[in-house]
Amino acid sequence: MGLTIHYRGRFREDAKLMEMVEEVIDVAEVNGWNYNVFEKEFNSTDFCNKTSDKNIHGVCFSPPNCEPVCLTFRSNRKMCSPFWIDHTDNLTEDQESSYWIFTKTQFAGFEVQAIIIRLFRHLSEKYLESFELYDEGQFWEFNNEIKSKEIFERYDKVIKTRIRTSLFGYYVLINL
Repeated sequence: MGLTIHYRGRFREDAKLMEMVEEVIDVAEVNGWNYNVFEKEFNSTDFCNKTSDKNIHGVCFSPPNCEPVCLTFRSNRKMCSPFWIDHTDNLTEDQESSYWIFTKTQFAGFEVQAIIIRLFRHLSEKYLESFELYDEGQFWEFNNEIKSKEIFERYDKVIKTRIRTSLFGYYVLINL
């Protein structure tokens, strides 16, 4: 349980991957976040329409208390998670259209999520096509900090006051 962002899309053919990677690294470094760089360029010999290749292009970064945010792509320029690459080989068109990358941001807090969403706004305009993002905190959809903070607070309250754990077949309410 926890607020999560879900996203998918393609890297534009006329955009420069290395530029996007450098922009993401700048954001990660300014915020003191760890990052991992994969291939920084799409080689024309790498470009293919199949999903069975194992080449990963792009960058992932990891804010504290947050799952990694992956701006990574296969050689066909479609977004993919490097953590799930073995599970996405040879997907049918229907399966591929239902594939989303996700990142739980709940425990990083609203401020971190806002940075991530603003970064996605910028990158989606400059580098991505067919990009979709679903934000459970609704900052992507409404760009309303007050509303998004309220949603974060609501989730925090539920998590802190309604954690249920099974103890010898009984459920115990734990207040943190």
